Amino acid sequence: MIDYDDDANSRSLRIDWENREQVETETRRLFEIFPHLPECASSDGGKCPRCGSSQVKPVEREKHLPGHIRSFHCQDCGQGYTRYHVDPEHEEKWGPTWHSNVISFQIEGYPHYLYFKPGTHIFEGLGPDVFPWER
Repeated sequence: MIDYDDDANSRSLRIDWENREQVETETRRLFEIFPHLPECASSDGGKCPRCGSSQVKPVEREKHLPGHIRSFHCQDCGQGYTRYHVDPEHEEKWGPTWHSNVISFQIEGYPHYLYFKPGTHIFEGLGPDVFPWER
């Protein structure tokens, strides 16, 4: 498991979200750490972003938002992660500023949220909030 809590890593993960170079550098680093992230996103969380295993187990579901928040745990490497899917009925929140619906992932031990087009491997970006329009 990757630990981002030590001082050196915490300093390196403080990102100025308006600084394109910092965001691009962190994006490259992200895909080095989690090489199977695209497969994870395109499988709707069915593959581990770290090791690529399909031996993942859903660990909890939010009762008030069934299907919109799902947490997973990889049986092979132990990586945990959560998938957030915005309800399309709430388009008024994201429609004006975000060109398409979005699936967000939060990987256990990683401090930022990752945004993908739903059901695809297409990476839309990363940020400090569960959905990109919340900044």
